Parts: sequence; structure tokens; C-alpha cells
Amino acid sequence: MGAGRRGQEDVIMKGPQGALGYLEWSGANLGLSLQYQTQQDRFQTWQFDTEYRGDAFTATFTLGNPDIINESVILVAHFLQSVSRNLVLGGEMVYHRRPSEEGAIFTLAAKYTTSQWIGTLNIGRGGAHASYYHRANDQVQVGVGFEASTQTQDTTFSFGYQLDIPRANMLFRGSLDSNWVIGGVLEKKLAPLPLTLALGAFIDHLKNKLQYGFTVTVNDSNAGPHTEDLPGTRTDKPKCPGKAEEEIDIDLCAPETEKAALAIQGQFRKFQRKKKPGPTS
Repeated sequence: MGAGRRGQEDVIMKGPQGALGYLEWSGANLGLSLQYQTQQDRFQTWQFDTEYRGDAFTATFTLGNPDIINESVILVAHFLQSVSRNLVLGGEMVYHRRPSEEGAIFTLAAKYTTSQWIGTLNIGRGGAHASYYHRANDQVQVGVGFEASTQTQDTTFSFGYQLDIPRANMLFRGSLDSNWVIGGVLEKKLAPLPLTLALGAFIDHLKNKLQYGFTVTVNDSNAGPHTEDLPGTRTDKPKCPGKAEEEIDIDLCAPETEKAALAIQGQFRKFQRKKKPGPTS
């Protein structure tokens, strides 16, 4: 099984200052990754992801912020199975434990993919999420999403778009939601060097909060091109046909300030995912 480290990236951010480190290794069927974030002079978060791809299924497992002393941890596992050429069904389980609190949430997921559009639906005890993505052409993609939470009693609508300029080796993603959180990420390949520069900024108008940062990525010689998915996609969402599949474990619309910092980093992670075929029936 041939494999190698696919990339390493560092993000420097202000408000609050911090950095993100990301390492990834992939083989024929197995993929491993490690991500950590620092705030000021200490580690803030870190997580370990593993993914296994079969002929018609995908299984992933995530371990986040384990703390033996404080007895806290976050575990996420999900499984997706192709039941036909267009339809994929699966589920996700999230378990969290911290002092005086422990719980688990199970979510059912479905996605339907055609050559021009993708629809998704996630339903669980915590709420529901639906999305629709449409490929206008090879350069332009748009998408809309709806999310309702039974815990916070909130609903959010979002809109995202992606513009690819191949001749300039540039890719731009933008997003806007009903909470007036506006963001964008610009990616530029610094050919002929094996480097990619990405600039990102997100502003919450209601809370008057601004987060911005940049990343410089050193690409492995076997790494594929940047992905073509729209902003705000999740692990259990479908990916645009013919493009690389990516993983996102951060909600870009999270209301908490600290999660807003992670939101930018979640966007950066999507850039360098190696091109891999999805499950087939």
C-alpha cells in the first residue's frame, strides 16, 4: 500500500492570536490526520481523524480534545453506504464527556447526487440540516442550506458560492448566512513552487467580531489539486461530481467566538485534500 504524508500547513491568526498545525497521511484505503490549534502560548484544541474506504462504503472515526486529568473527550464516528449509483445512506454518532456532563447524539444522513446537483438531509435528536448544491459550470458553483437546532431553538439559512479561475491558479469561496456572518477564502497556487497561499476572513456583523488569517501549505508531490466543494460542507454531505472529497469537522456559522476562530481553519483544511474516489455501488 503506497502512501506518504500529503501536506502540512500553519495558520497565523489575530483576534485572538494563534496557529494551526495539520499533518496528513494516506494509503490506498486508509487515511490518517492530526490537527492542533494553539492560542497565545498554549494548546487550545487538537484532534485525530482516521478514515477507511471500502468499495461501497466509508467509515471514519474522530478523537477530539482528550483530557485524562479532567476526564473529558469528544468521539465522533460515522458510516456511509452506497445503496445505488446516486443514493448514499448512513449515520453518525457523537459522544462527549466532561465534568458533570455526558451525552451522545445519533444522526441519520442521506445524500442524492446527479451530474449537476447534490441534495443532502441530516436528521437527529439535536435537529435537522438540509442543503442543495448546484454546479452552474466548471468555474461556478452555488449552494444553499437550512439548519434547525432543537437545543438552541435556532434556525439558520446560508448561501455559498465558489469561483474557480484555472488560468490564474486561483479559487475563491464566499458565504453568507441569516445571522449576518459573511466570509470568504482566497486560494492561490504559487507555481512552479509546491506552495499554496490562502487568505481568509469572516465577520459577524451582529456581534461586531472579525476573524482573519492566512496559511502557506507545502504540497506533497503526489497531492492532487484543490477541491471544488462549496463553503460550509460537512463530513456527511455529498461532494460535487468529479471532484475531490473533503472533510469538514468545524461549523463556520458557530455563534461562539472561539468557534469562529476554528471556522477559518476548517475552511483552510478543505483546500489540500487528496483526490479520492467516493463510494460506488
